[in-house]
Amino acid sequence: MRRAARPVLAPGRRGIRALSVSAHTLEHPTPASLESHLSTLPCNATLLFTLSTSIQSPDVGPLLAALHSFPYSYSLPSSATVGSDSRRNHVVGSFHQSATHTPEVAIAAFAPDVEEGERVRTFYSEATGRAPASVGKWYRTDEPDWPEDERGGKVGELDEVLGSKGWEGVWAARGDDTKIHLGDGVESIVTLTDGTPSPVLRALGAHGAMTTGLVAAATPFLTGRPYTLFYGGQVYGGGSVGVGITRPCNTVIEYGVEPLDAPAKVAGARGNLLLSFDGRNSNPTQCLIAALQARDGKGRSGITKDEEFYLAIMEPGSPTPRVVRILSGDPSRGSISLETEHPLFPGQFVQFMHRPTAPPPPQALADTLHFAVLPRTDELAPAPRTGSPVRREGFVAASEGGFVHGREPSVCTVAGAVLGVSW
Repeated sequence: MRRAARPVLAPGRRGIRALSVSAHTLEHPTPASLESHLSTLPCNATLLFTLSTSIQSPDVGPLLAALHSFPYSYSLPSSATVGSDSRRNHVVGSFHQSATHTPEVAIAAFAPDVEEGERVRTFYSEATGRAPASVGKWYRTDEPDWPEDERGGKVGELDEVLGSKGWEGVWAARGDDTKIHLGDGVESIVTLTDGTPSPVLRALGAHGAMTTGLVAAATPFLTGRPYTLFYGGQVYGGGSVGVGITRPCNTVIEYGVEPLDAPAKVAGARGNLLLSFDGRNSNPTQCLIAALQARDGKGRSGITKDEEFYLAIMEPGSPTPRVVRILSGDPSRGSISLETEHPLFPGQFVQFMHRPTAPPPPQALADTLHFAVLPRTDELAPAPRTGSPVRREGFVAASEGGFVHGREPSVCTVAGAVLGVSW
């Protein structure tokens, strides 16, 4: 059956010279319900989607076929190709985890006003960071040669890096060869990454645009790949995909955490280690324990491994602090280890934080993308929920890996945190 041609601009947007963003989440999707939704989208739209890992493996293929056949077989106006670099690459996607274990697909459609020169350009980068070190005696002899392994061999190289880039350059210890070409005028970027996106985040940060997105859900038991990303009709097991948009976005982060004490000034730091405070008690770990003793009203000598606490880092010029998870602390030496690849610096102000209640599932809002962080768990996921197809306003995608945010983008892994993005 021949599908009727659709307008270049979405209904209700005709004549409005602005980027059109449609964001929806389809619960219990079928190929028919998905095609019905896609038929309502502007034909010059670029799609960014995530499938939940709660979708059964046999159902993934038909849903992907529907997504990658957008905008189907009718002819596109010549102007419609201006907004994206290639109609072959106008669909990008990956997988997310559903907080409610519901089979779902989240779809964001970006339709630029081509007459005003707006552009939505997609990208794929195969670059990926180094995986966490393995524990034990198992090893591989075919490991790739990582650039950071080659650094430091030249006499005086450490002093050279310290002199030009400071400890941040030493901490990064990686080459900066990754480049992602998005053209001029990019104001906002949305990306879906594998679990080690450091090189891609540095490359995206070079554009100076606000970068948002999600560390995708791992898919070894669903697709047989560690991660699964889609670009240009191809499937990749790592790297990053995304869209660059010549229009700025608005972002709001809800961390759901509360202060444990007053802000403190950093006196000593190295990489991801908070070494000392400027004040009466310079020992950061003892300061955290004292704050917990004041909160609990009882004696406490340390922090158990099951407790999670966070550090809010005040960023110059930003109304919203960056919140990172505390990995460990040493009461005798005072140092605190943080889950971040962005180094701390003396003079920054920080504040200990905690979460008073369990985080609720993220709520969707019309025309808004929400990326959320799920608590890490070793428990097996329950059987997926069953039901009839339902279309809801708003794009919601979550993972245990965290979301991406910032002009110098980093990954937020604070369980329960939610990032909202709109245009």
